[in-house]
Amino acid sequence: MFSASMTTLASPKAKFGLCFVIHFLIALDALIIVPFSAEMALSSGTSPSNSGLLVSAYAIAAAFACLWVRGTGNLSKEKYKIFIFLLATTLLTLLTSALNSFYILLFVRALTGICGGVLVVLNLNLVIQISHENDKKKDTAILLSAFPLALAIGIPALLFITANQGWQLGFLILGSSLAITALLFTFIFLSNIKQASQSSDSTPIPSNAFNPTKTLKYALFIAFFVVLSTFAVSTQFPVMLITNLNISSSMLSASYLFSGVCSFVAVQLYARSKLNNHTTSYLIYFLSALMILAALFGFTIGSTIFAAGLFTLFVIASATRSMILVTELITSLHAEERSTFISLQNAIQHFAIASGGTIASLLVTPRENHTLNFNVLIVVSALLIVITVAMWRNFQRKRF
Repeated sequence: MFSASMTTLASPKAKFGLCFVIHFLIALDALIIVPFSAEMALSSGTSPSNSGLLVSAYAIAAAFACLWVRGTGNLSKEKYKIFIFLLATTLLTLLTSALNSFYILLFVRALTGICGGVLVVLNLNLVIQISHENDKKKDTAILLSAFPLALAIGIPALLFITANQGWQLGFLILGSSLAITALLFTFIFLSNIKQASQSSDSTPIPSNAFNPTKTLKYALFIAFFVVLSTFAVSTQFPVMLITNLNISSSMLSASYLFSGVCSFVAVQLYARSKLNNHTTSYLIYFLSALMILAALFGFTIGSTIFAAGLFTLFVIASATRSMILVTELITSLHAEERSTFISLQNAIQHFAIASGGTIASLLVTPRENHTLNFNVLIVVSALLIVITVAMWRNFQRKRF
């Protein structure tokens, strides 16, 4: 009976489900710091203006960790590495709930960012390794949808639970969830490690040497422009809604919640649909057009409700397009290129987010009536979206 239950636990669906949970919890650990940061700064005796440092510490550490780590084809070693970093993330997250010093919090969040960045790369590489060739695209897309799910469901749920208890309870719950996940990982992935080791020994392990091909470089440029064209607008859309239209916090929260849920559903539908390359390209063109129209009318319309609706539409279209493009890039690359792309893409994502926010801030100008002018940003963002589409078309022509 015990062996039968172990076989059930080690089934492909159970393995993929656990990988999805790991991705979800890592995303939640990275995102929850944003609403918790101000309260954490106050409770540690420092100014709330320093709360952004807690967010930056994690993001920067995660970006550099992604540059350092590389996935390999040796499944037994990959599983052990994931378990070690999962255990480290668990301990650091639980430790965070017991800290009172701001600078120690900053240091621990940076360490958590390193572990989180490594885990995202290794976990995605593991999913691609254990997935059947025909399911790689579907499994990759579903795994990437863990991030909008964490944003739409995980954060609101955690904030609701900890509303009257403080941020410490949030990290305690998150750390406990990671601990349970680490325990399940030992049963599902490490129980049959000897068999996995024997099978992986006969499989050639890709070299970790960084020898970027022309195709890989071009794919990384596309990944950068995908995130850049999204965050150049998404970082300023809420600013416009608050500054120019005085949107209520409840309406803005509802927009985030609805857009996150819809993005998750959209990616799930894409993952489960067997779309050919031409259909996928037309879908990318359609989503890009929606992004341009939503930005054009959303930044210029005078109605708060319609502008909030267009903001929601932009988030859904941009998030879905980003995940589709990243999924298509990952699954179209060769095995050696893929492991390098996965690690570098996560680092590029962090840098592109920072670049998009900086560029957007420089393109916004104040008006005399204390509102902001976003006209230049609209034009530049439309160009970035079009450039991304043109790069994708060129990529397809070179590979197919």
